[in-house]
Amino acid sequence: METKFLFSLTFLSQIILISFYFPRKLANGIQYLMETYPPSKFPKLYPKSIDYLKIKQRNYKIYNLIILVLGLVILGIVFINFPEDSQRQRWEQAIVLAFFMLQFLPLLILEISSFNIFRHMRKTDSRTTRKAVLQPRRFFDFISPILLGVVIFVYVTFVVFIFYFKRFDYPWFGGNLNIVIITGANLFFSGIAAWNMFGKKLDPYQSHEDRRRQISLVVKQLAFISIGMTLYGIFSILAHAFEIRYLGSIFMSIYYQLIAVVSFQAIQIKDINFEVYKEEPQKPEEISIIN
Repeated sequence: METKFLFSLTFLSQIILISFYFPRKLANGIQYLMETYPPSKFPKLYPKSIDYLKIKQRNYKIYNLIILVLGLVILGIVFINFPEDSQRQRWEQAIVLAFFMLQFLPLLILEISSFNIFRHMRKTDSRTTRKAVLQPRRFFDFISPILLGVVIFVYVTFVVFIFYFKRFDYPWFGGNLNIVIITGANLFFSGIAAWNMFGKKLDPYQSHEDRRRQISLVVKQLAFISIGMTLYGIFSILAHAFEIRYLGSIFMSIYYQLIAVVSFQAIQIKDINFEVYKEEPQKPEEISIIN
């Protein structure tokens, strides 16, 4: 009963954090953006009508509200009806994983809408001359050597741990497959980081300093997710070996909440240079004089 209560408390935290707290914070940020930087003064910020942004904000809130209610219903069913047996842990882990993926779906939809907005920004960008900062981008401009060293150290520790653990010949142990999975995930993260650092700028008006901060944030987020993923992999194997799998769903939920805390971090609106989204003043020869 204590394990069931602890899981229910942890899963409730996941529901509230990812489907209520962070979505509300993000929706309020969009509302603040529209009110503080309206289309009348910052037209380049709205390649589509402001109504389009309002609809996306409203839909995002509705999606998360539905998922929030669904999560509470699932929590009630799990707490009341699920028996205390060996199958319970497997069901709990499956529920935590499936629900976490569902919780991130509204954010994914919002991100796709953002890409669509940036695409329209580039299409409507009528500037004939553009400024560029001729400064090479170096990896350590976006992540500290210490943080990168921690990522490498944790990864190497994981590899050594896997080779050491193989000597015990557990029938359930995946062996080198664990290294393949973690290595593949880290290569994927490295690809995303490289695309952000050297790929084409999505927002054509974004200032150099804002883009630098954005890239740094993304790279650091990927680094922390890599560290968390690798450590969780070690914990999962040890939990299986020491027969504490009944705590697996609890730690899985905590792990996903930590991912959410890292993933929802964003540049503060007050730190963004919105002057680049103002209408450019007309040149003297372009101003028509009406008698």
